[in-house]
Amino acid sequence: MSDHSTTADRPTAVDPSTTASQSATAEQTTCPLCAYTAETRNAISTHLLTSHRKRSISELLLECRSTDAER
Repeated sequence: MSDHSTTADRPTAVDPSTTASQSATAEQTTCPLCAYTAETRNAISTHLLTSHRKRSISELLLECRSTDAER
């Protein structure tokens, strides 16, 4: 497994398409790192904690903060 893979790359990872609703509703939230969608922010939070490495989440957070600082 490479250093840049996520836990979603593992053979035992949960397939988001089987756990997320496939129909688009106004209440759905999308993962900022992949195409996973859920109906609650709590579900997205759980998804982030279980499907993505801390490094990926940290890099996105730092990228967003630096973009905000440039404004």
